[in-house]
Amino acid sequence: MLDNAPPGKMGWGEDTDTDESRLVREQRAFEALSNAYPDRINTATEPDYNENHFNIVKKLMQEDGIDNGFSANHVEKAVFDNYLLWLEQLIGSCVGSGGGRVVTQRTLIEVFLLNEPEEILGTKLIGTNNVCPFIPFSYRAGRKIGGINRGDGSFCGAHIEGLMKYGSLPCSTPGIVSDAFPEPQNTSTYRNMGNSDELLTKFGPEAKVFLMEDTIKITDGDQGKDALTKFFQPAMICSNWAFEPDYKHASWKFADGTPVYIYKRNTRTSWAHNMSIVAVVEAYGKWWVFVKNSWGMKAHKNGDFFVIPFDLYGSWCRVAEQSSIGNLRLRPSGLVA
Repeated sequence: MLDNAPPGKMGWGEDTDTDESRLVREQRAFEALSNAYPDRINTATEPDYNENHFNIVKKLMQEDGIDNGFSANHVEKAVFDNYLLWLEQLIGSCVGSGGGRVVTQRTLIEVFLLNEPEEILGTKLIGTNNVCPFIPFSYRAGRKIGGINRGDGSFCGAHIEGLMKYGSLPCSTPGIVSDAFPEPQNTSTYRNMGNSDELLTKFGPEAKVFLMEDTIKITDGDQGKDALTKFFQPAMICSNWAFEPDYKHASWKFADGTPVYIYKRNTRTSWAHNMSIVAVVEAYGKWWVFVKNSWGMKAHKNGDFFVIPFDLYGSWCRVAEQSSIGNLRLRPSGLVA
């Protein structure tokens, strides 16, 4: 387990940033986003959903010991009959890598759960028939907006603005050259894409079809809970907080018999890192939050995510930069009612 090894690659901000300057730059990035798109901030309304499909998701959650709330992870399982198996983040692209995960989950939510007349981008997580957009495009869009043109790293607010301004690029777009999809596995290739406007210039028209239309600015735990349980919007969270295992839950086990490990903040170190808030759920009389990471499927004791108490999440929200992935324009389904 990576919990017992050095943490994976990070990438919130630039290497020259301090913990304090990252947050200041992040706040400025969100101010720029708010000025550019004031009508897209905190404008979400509670959507209608397909009750039969939601019951499928709830049944899967109940099999994992969850009584209430909402988990975007379980939408993955409802659609694909299993969880998506993501490759490990190889460079400091956590904002792009984590962003790609929650954008993918939101597309599944819109098509499967909200019954929007759209199609997901693909049916696989390997190759050009990919359910996830081509991550380096959005990674570069956020870096361009954030004024980062060397090395690695990005900011959550700038990435959100990039999704609104530049959109997302389907992996199936003709002309994309990469050794792997949805992210290059050659680190120099990935870095070159993150430092060049070539993707934006060449594929801008194709990506603008897939703009993100709104986001929820999350500053406390209740807002984060509402974002998922009322609006079905997973979120990106950038901060300096690190986490480590605290204890194995005395009773809670997932459907496969795996015990659920509860995590706590690790105050001895820090992670300048973006992660994803993908579930806010009630189990065994308490509320919990699932935090998805981009360090591979064996990064933590329960896989590529870890579980924290809801009150800890509330404290984290107050010192982090966090925004949700809102409604996405996707391909029309082509179905005639």
